[in-house]
Amino acid sequence: MIPHRARPSIQSGFTLVELLLATALIAIIMAMAYGGFRAGLRATASGEALIEETNRLRVVHQFVRTQISQARALVIEDIDNERIVFEGD
Repeated sequence: MIPHRARPSIQSGFTLVELLLATALIAIIMAMAYGGFRAGLRATASGEALIEETNRLRVVHQFVRTQISQARALVIEDIDNERIVFEGD
């Protein structure tokens, strides 16, 4: 008779330690991804604010430039009918 050798039972699957380690790694990766996502949103918001401010300044600059280019010399006569002329340089 051949002695019966105890065979180790072959079980497939993951151990509790492996599952906890995988869960911890996934949590760390998700936290890093969320941080990057939030940083991207903040950069987008600040970029849009900068673009709006630049556009506003461009419109004001164009308005002032148009007003100055359309300005005419101001001529005023005083009491002695002498002309007082204001011209900007």
